[in-house]
Amino acid sequence: MRRALPIIVLLLILFLAEEWVVTFIKQEHAVTYEYVENGRTYQIDEKYRKKEGDNYYLDITTDGFHFSYIIPNDFRKNKEIVKELATYEKEGTLCIFPIFDSETISYDIECSSNGSLFGYEARKQEPMVQEFIGQLKERNIQLPSWEEESLEPVEGPQGVAYTKNIPEGASVVMWTYQGIDIINQKGRTFQRTTDWDKYDNNQGILVNQYYVQPLYHSDRVFDFSEAQIINIENPNDIKTVSFPDIVSQNTYINGVVEDKIYYLDKDKVVQYELNLESKKVRVVGNTSINAQFYNGKWDTVNIYDMVHTEMHFQKDFSSIPALGNEEVVEVFENSHCYYYYTRGGAFYRLSKETPEVPMYLFQTNDPSNVRVENDTIYYISGDSAYCYREAYGNRKIITNNEFLYNKLNRIYVYEGEKEA
Repeated sequence: MRRALPIIVLLLILFLAEEWVVTFIKQEHAVTYEYVENGRTYQIDEKYRKKEGDNYYLDITTDGFHFSYIIPNDFRKNKEIVKELATYEKEGTLCIFPIFDSETISYDIECSSNGSLFGYEARKQEPMVQEFIGQLKERNIQLPSWEEESLEPVEGPQGVAYTKNIPEGASVVMWTYQGIDIINQKGRTFQRTTDWDKYDNNQGILVNQYYVQPLYHSDRVFDFSEAQIINIENPNDIKTVSFPDIVSQNTYINGVVEDKIYYLDKDKVVQYELNLESKKVRVVGNTSINAQFYNGKWDTVNIYDMVHTEMHFQKDFSSIPALGNEEVVEVFENSHCYYYYTRGGAFYRLSKETPEVPMYLFQTNDPSNVRVENDTIYYISGDSAYCYREAYGNRKIITNNEFLYNKLNRIYVYEGEKEA
């Protein structure tokens, strides 16, 4: 027994060392394996990337059908995480649902037909998809996107909110003409930012958890020389920052880069940079030095181009075929994929690992105020604001009749840390 003890200790040390290497050192892996179901052989190309959101990327193909999943790392970086593929095929459409050992579900059904890929929300009305859902429910598999949403209204200064539909840790900030309404699962908090009605919110913006709004000089709510910075996690925490000169009402926001907000005063032909970290403002553009423009890299442009045409910072994605289409209105990027929508109101997800396979997520009428935080899409359509996440579906979060008449910068979103 005494001889065996050192060996046991050594084996334990080696085991713990291997666990440590897997947990902390391993950055990626790539493996290909197969799964056979109903006479079909599915090839599963599995990639794990620590640096790209700590996610697994699954590229699943069979006989001309192509599926693309992005799965959070709930598997301790193990390989071959797919243990089973539940499938349903009918009239040229094939739907799948991967099953893992982990109980965490952050994915949904995907369907493929005629070379195109569809998410559950885009096909949920079809009988075959509901038949597939019924089969999965018989196996005690359940997703929020398959259930009715909660529509318990919470009244506020404008309209009603459905707080239970807002994702955990998220706060939706709605402009209400005299301030902001901060809405989350805990309820609603109104923070006044001006004593006068400001109808067009062309200078208010949320950056991380800070809402930045000018302090206007009079009830005309035109010119300003200061801005207030409101911490929406603690609305009583308000800082004030001064501009070098009076800023005219004819000012718009170019964009945000690295927590710095860029304003273009068209009347005075001046570009400002507001640094949220230092709480300072400096001039970065005028008729002498022109202006700064960001499209993935910084460039100096003629400032009068920014005066005559409002130029908003937007990275150039035209080299990616799916994103270079002229029908694409706006593109949002995170560490592992792109989200975009078209002029017709169709929303898509495009994995960076398989950029040739866009997935059609859902369709809506005349979307505006589109924001993407992590993997959740927020937008306004008609008189309501919604949020969409693949495993949770499309949820109504606010109904406000004013959305029908004024959509300019009405909502922003901050997704903080989830509570333990």
